[in-house]
Amino acid sequence: MKLIKMVILCIIGGLLYMIIELLFRGHTHWTMFIVGGICGYGVGELDEVLPWKMPFLIQCLFGSIIITVIEFIAGCIINLWLGWNVWDD
Repeated sequence: MKLIKMVILCIIGGLLYMIIELLFRGHTHWTMFIVGGICGYGVGELDEVLPWKMPFLIQCLFGSIIITVIEFIAGCIINLWLGWNVWDD
């Protein structure tokens, strides 16, 4: 059951990430599906780690930190290490 939840969170996160990027930039890259999937899973698992009574804004802060760290790591790997220049228009 946990594997199904992980797969669903990754697929939804990846698709939403790509749709948002298409709406705002007009194009996307296949790696953004993976990055969005990892972000979706990371944010989706917050309820397993944080207490239920934590204020919503604090939960948003933790989600923002997760997404920023994943984006930074992805940027270092995809753009710097692999040299694909995905975000350089």
